[in-house]
Parts: sequence; structure tokens; C-alpha cells
Amino acid sequence: MRILIADDEELTRKGIISSVDWETLGISDIDHADDGIHALECAKRAQPDILLTDVRMPRMDGIELAKRLREQDPDCPVIFMSGFSDKEYLKAAINLKAVSYVEKPFVTAEITEALSEAVTLVQKQRRQTESDQFFLQETSSKLALSLTQPGAIGNLEASVSELLESIASNQYVSTLIIRADERYFQFSETKLQEFFTRLDTCLSSYHMEELHTMKHASNIILHLYGAKKPESKTLLSICRQIRAFLQDGDMNPFSIVLGDTVRGFENAYRSYNNAVFLLQSSFFTPQGSICTPYEEGHSVPTSWLHQFPDQFSQTLAAKDRDSANEICETLKQTLCGNRNLLPNQARDLYYKLLMALSQLQYEAKISSAPDNPEQSPLERITACASFEELHQLLCNLIDRYFEALEAAAEDSSTLFLIKDYISSNYSDGNLSIKDISEHVHLSSSYLCTVFKTETGQTLNQYLTNFRIEKAKQLLSDPRNKINEIAAQVGYSDCNYFGKTFKKVVGLSPSEYREKESL
Repeated sequence: MRILIADDEELTRKGIISSVDWETLGISDIDHADDGIHALECAKRAQPDILLTDVRMPRMDGIELAKRLREQDPDCPVIFMSGFSDKEYLKAAINLKAVSYVEKPFVTAEITEALSEAVTLVQKQRRQTESDQFFLQETSSKLALSLTQPGAIGNLEASVSELLESIASNQYVSTLIIRADERYFQFSETKLQEFFTRLDTCLSSYHMEELHTMKHASNIILHLYGAKKPESKTLLSICRQIRAFLQDGDMNPFSIVLGDTVRGFENAYRSYNNAVFLLQSSFFTPQGSICTPYEEGHSVPTSWLHQFPDQFSQTLAAKDRDSANEICETLKQTLCGNRNLLPNQARDLYYKLLMALSQLQYEAKISSAPDNPEQSPLERITACASFEELHQLLCNLIDRYFEALEAAAEDSSTLFLIKDYISSNYSDGNLSIKDISEHVHLSSSYLCTVFKTETGQTLNQYLTNFRIEKAKQLLSDPRNKINEIAAQVGYSDCNYFGKTFKKVVGLSPSEYREKESL
């Protein structure tokens, strides 16, 4: 809390500052001035919470100072000091609703009591202000949410209806939705406050305001409104500034979509519905993109979706890597930026492609174990938040398919069966040579001899190296905890995993992760 002391007598100012227990009162900042004019200049800079002022001062007296200060802060408590029992000053103090009037020579206890009363008043005003702001935010959020539903305006709560009535009618409304990828960014209370402060400043330059609400913790719904219909370039500029406000370093894990502009709050739901449709389309655009109704998108024939899996399978079956890469690029160019498909239609297509790829691997007797064997193909596809991630998943699996094809050409059928079994069961901490030998129908001793002869390393060495390679892949994602990684690659003892990892790699798991993140 901050106080301004105004008195033309230096000894008085120093006496007050040295005699009062400010810490107990909760006052941490003290400014002082030798007359009313200097005090007013200081108040404009420092914005005090309390004014303690002498009544009679040169150039500007305390009464005039209090009047001027109340113009910039009507709630600032004022305490007057005076060595004169002047009725006119007392009347002025009463009219200005002063907290107290302390006579000189002052008694410390009297000033402390007056200051304590002023501090209590400031605290009460702050609580009331916070309560009013919270109520206004809640009411504003309810109104913003109501505007997304047709006919909801006719059934508003009284407080929400009053807020709507306080806004001029026939406003032009443009609804904007911001969706964050929760894996990389979350809207904290502090970030939201900072964001809306900057947004309101931005909108004021365009003579616009906003109503907002949160939905599902990761979506912000914004209704931008103003008396004049905004130009498309104005709205696009606002969207770009919003993107800049939210950008987190080099990352921009957001989708920003803008609905059509409508006239009247009763039609705001139309703009919202348009934005929701575009939000579906934003799945097919890179993160950080802005989707607006002013941009044209292309459409994908649904018949093509049914034909593509067969073309895909035929290309991969021919084992032509260049042609496979070309058909993947065709797929990407066809779906990227389209405006008619839903994300689930794309996921369904990619699921079929992954199943076709899995069938080809089975027929070719090759193995290409996923990063996380506990996650099904459908779960991996569902986890993709954008088309970019979905397509990259497919490309990675195709690369592994061809790498496995090349490796399989060099392996004997027995060796393939061994490696395939390990790739499917390495996460089992109880996996043993006996388990593998039973799977390939060989004795344990003969199995080890065959494997060492064909690979140059023991079966245990291969299993350990295989697990460590999987662990290195998992360590590249900072969300994976080291103890969880150990369990995923078959180590129930995290300390033993750490020692084994360092023996093979030369670094501990945490050191390896730190090195790879540089």
C-alpha cells in the first residue's frame, strides 16, 4: 500500500515518517512533498492509496489538493492535519468525506489510528472492486456463452440481460475461436489476464470491444463487436495480433478461426457456427494458422477417399520407395487445406492405410515395432491433434517398412522370427531366452549359437541394445518420465536401467536427454 504525505514543514514530514509503525499498518511505500502542487505532481506519477496532508500550505492548500486528487481517484482516503481550529477547513474536510482530521501538534497514536482507519477503508474498497470485477467477468462469460446458442437471448438471467442492455444495440458481431494444443500450452490465469489486457488495447484502436468465455479449458470464444461493420483486412489484422500475443517462443500451438460478421447479438450464434465449421477445417492447416471465411479452400471428392487405399497398397506391394514417397506427397497435397472433409474422415482413411501397411509387413514377414507397443494404431491416430502429425506418423511408418524390408533381405527366416518376437515383447521384463527358443522351436543353446553366428553378437546383447534404442527414442519426448521409460522397455528396476543405459551409451538417461535437447 502507498501513502503520500504533503506538508510544508520538513520536520513534520520527517517526524511522521520516523514515528509511525508503517509495517504493522501494511504501508510499504511512502512519498512526501512540500506543498500541494508538488504533491499533485507526485500523485499523478505514484498513484497513492492514501493522502495525509496539511490543510495550510503555500501555492496550493490541502483542501484544493484533495479536490484535485479526488478527480483522478475518487476513492482515495484523505486525512487532514492542521494547527488551526478553523471551522471553514473543518467544513471542507467534511464535504470531501475525509477519513479524519488530526490537529497539530499531533500525537502519534492519533495519526496511527487515523491511518489504520484509512487502511481498512482501502482494503474494503479493494475487496469490493475485486468482487465487482469477478461478478462482471462471470456475467460477461455467461452472456458470451449464450450468444453461441440460437434464441438464448430471450431467456437470459436478469444480471446477464442488464449487461446486454447496457451495450448499444445493432452491433456488428464477429465470433472468433482460439483452440490451444494442451500438450504444449495451457491457459493459466496470469496468461489470460495479460492476453485480454493486450487484446482490449488492440481492439480499442479499431473502436471495437469483446465478450469472451472459455470452453473445455482449451478453447477461447471471442465475440468481437462494434458499431461499424469491420473490413475483412481489419479482422485479419486483429487475428494476427492475437496470434502474436499468444506465441510462446518459437512455438505457436494454436488454431485461430473467424466466423462471418453478422448484425445484432441475436444473430451472433450464426457467426459462432461458422467459426465451429472452420475449426474442423483448421485440422488440415499447420498449427498457428488463421482460418477465415474470406479464404477459399478446395474440396476432396469422397470417391477418392475410397480409391486411395488400394492405390497405396499396390505401390507399397511393388516395393518401390520412390513411388511410395510420391503417392504420400499426393495424399498430403490433396488433403492439406481442404474445406469439406471432417478430421474423423481423415483419421479413418489413415487408419485404413496403417492397416494396409501392417498387412504388407505380415505378408513380407518383416517387423517394424512401434515406439510404444502398448498403443494401438487407432490410439496413435486419435492422439494426432493435426493433419501434419497424422501424415508424419504415416511417413515414419513407411520409412520403417522399407528399412525393415532391406534388413529382412539380409536375415534368415529364423533370425527374422527371433527379431520379430523381440520387437513385439521387449517391454516384458520377464522375457527370456527360453521364451524365444520356444517361439522358434529351437533349443536355447542352439538358438544362441545360430544368433551369434549370423549377427556377431549374443542374444542378450541384442535384446539389451534393442531396449536401449527404444529408450533413446522415448527420451526425446520430455513428457516421458525416466522411470516410466524404464518400465516401457522392460526394466522394473529404474536404477539397473540407468546403469545399463550408461554402460551402452556412455551417458546416463538424464545426461543423454539433456544432450539431445541442445
